[in-house]
Parts: sequence; C-alpha cells; structure tokens
Amino acid sequence: MKLTKGHIQLVILAVLGGFGSWVIGNYETLLPYRWEPFRAANGEFSLEFPGRAVVEDRQLSITGEGTTTLHTIGTNTADGKYYALAYSDGRNLQNQPAVDTLDSARDNSIRNVQGSLITEKQITVNGRLGREIEAHARDDRFLDMRLILSKDRLYVLEVVSTNERNRDSKNIQKFFGSFKLNGT
Repeated sequence: MKLTKGHIQLVILAVLGGFGSWVIGNYETLLPYRWEPFRAANGEFSLEFPGRAVVEDRQLSITGEGTTTLHTIGTNTADGKYYALAYSDGRNLQNQPAVDTLDSARDNSIRNVQGSLITEKQITVNGRLGREIEAHARDDRFLDMRLILSKDRLYVLEVVSTNERNRDSKNIQKFFGSFKLNGT
C-alpha cells in the first residue's frame, strides 16, 4: 500500500484529535489557575486566590466567651479544590499559651472534617508562630492547612482536595506564601 499525503494527514489528525481531547480533559491540570488578589477592607492582610474569592461572615457562639464573627474568604476551583482563609474577631487569645491555641485549632479543624492528622510542623510567618498541617478528611478528601497566630487573631488557611492524588503542592504553597500581614 502506498502512503499518500491524505493518509499522513489522517494519521496526524487522529493523533492531534486524541491529543486535543486529552488537553480538554486535563485543562485545569495543564493550565495554571488565574490567581486573583484579595485585600482585607481595612488593609490588615492580603493574599491571592486561584479564582474569585467569596466573603462570608457568620455569628458563632463560643462557650464562656459569648459570640464571635467567623470571617471566611474562599473559592472553589474547577478541579474540585477549595481554597479558604478563615479568622474570627473578639476572642482574647493572649490569655492562653500560643502552643495551646495552635493545638486546639488543629484538633478542632481535624475533628470538623472527621479527619486524621498525617504531618505537622511548626513554622513562623513574619515572626509569628504557626503550624503547617496535612490531614486526611472524610470522603477520602485531603486537607492542607496553615495556622498563623497574630496577637489575638488566629488565621487559618486551608486547601481541601478531592483526594490525595488531586493535591497540587505547588499551588498550595503559592496560596500559603501569598498571605501577607500588614502591620498587625
């Protein structure tokens, strides 16, 4: 059989067609997120999210302390990850040791996702104590979390992935690294 220009074009089209389907199927993996800056209204902190972040505030009752407002800023990505920053106001964290505050935050966060701790390391961010945590969560999800204690505020940065294989450590570290405290 003699190969003609038409045969070669069909082979190339078949290869490219398969490649095109693969590219479309792996779009979010191949192309980077579109990172968007977020800055607190009072300028206290800033960070970048892989997409447009949504702000949600809700009142929580805390035993022995009354109520506090939980501020959550987060976004879901097309590939099923959730990136968020949460913090609350009005709690006096300076009355307990920093280690106890971080331990309590770690334990409560993991309990809330019905998870189990995998790794934990102590960190400092701009001279502030913190923790970096990896944990399994319910429904085979995976939780990456960074806790940062700043005066009487605890910042919780988290990335929830659909499973351990879906984690993207490069983007997780970009998200964590983009968090900047301005004058607090």
